[in-house]
Amino acid sequence: MNKILLVPIFMLMSIVTFAQELNCRVSVNADNMSGEYASQVNKSIFNNLQQGLASFLNERRWTDYTFEVQEKIECSIQLVIEQAVSPTQFTGKIYVQLSRPVFNSTYSTPIFSYQDNHLSFKYSDNQTFDYDESSYLWTITSLAAYYAYLMLGITFDTYADHGGDAYYAKAMNIISTVPNGEDGWSTSSKDSRNRYWVLDSYYNNPQSSAFRTAMYKYHRQGLDLMAQDLENGYQGVLGSLDMLKNIYTKSTNMYCMILFGMTKCNEIVNMFLAASDEQRAHALDVMTMIDPSNTTKYDKLRK
Repeated sequence: MNKILLVPIFMLMSIVTFAQELNCRVSVNADNMSGEYASQVNKSIFNNLQQGLASFLNERRWTDYTFEVQEKIECSIQLVIEQAVSPTQFTGKIYVQLSRPVFNSTYSTPIFSYQDNHLSFKYSDNQTFDYDESSYLWTITSLAAYYAYLMLGITFDTYADHGGDAYYAKAMNIISTVPNGEDGWSTSSKDSRNRYWVLDSYYNNPQSSAFRTAMYKYHRQGLDLMAQDLENGYQGVLGSLDMLKNIYTKSTNMYCMILFGMTKCNEIVNMFLAASDEQRAHALDVMTMIDPSNTTKYDKLRK
């Protein structure tokens, strides 16, 4: 990737500030934790886990770029603790949300929304957040680093075509350090929607290159134009949807496509409600094909 292209697009380069890249809102919820050992766990330890995880994500430099405070990437990670398998072993879910601003507007567009059902980790109160990108030291820090790089890859892709290459590669490297048997990472898992397969759909799948170009077109050549040139903005979005339709005809189960529908359904409906009849019909035709689970929502575009 030609990194020079990102300078005028991101407007993130500053030689005088050293703010880190992420503004990640972290929460750890153990209110409904159950299990044989739940009564032995002082839930206040999860406050320390929450604070430590937030510091790990928000105070670490993840890229070579320098971000102004107002340019930080907005995201959230919520850990929901469901079971105490032992006094220090826990299972649950992770919810990840990511958005980015639309140029010349106050609107923030969602670009990634994911429920990770494979949270399993050990934690003792005040445990240090040790991390080494070349080895697997602790589940929580490897998970956090994986999502940091995945979110950076997705974000950079929306500003420059294939702009997220370096960060997807970093996330894939983390997966390569995970010991066999660790829940949620395996390439051979029967769960085709675990962390490996999510990243694979964005980075390694034969259709991922076309998908990433479509994401660039949707955001940079579509949404970002709408405040100043509505018609060209609509055409950019519709062009990206046509690309997604072509991908869908070749790979109907590509997980990033499913995540796109989950993340963008409401936005697309609201966007095209104000469009021309032709544009609205175009969007309806594509989205009911590539995102059939949300057909009822897209019915609002029928007029």
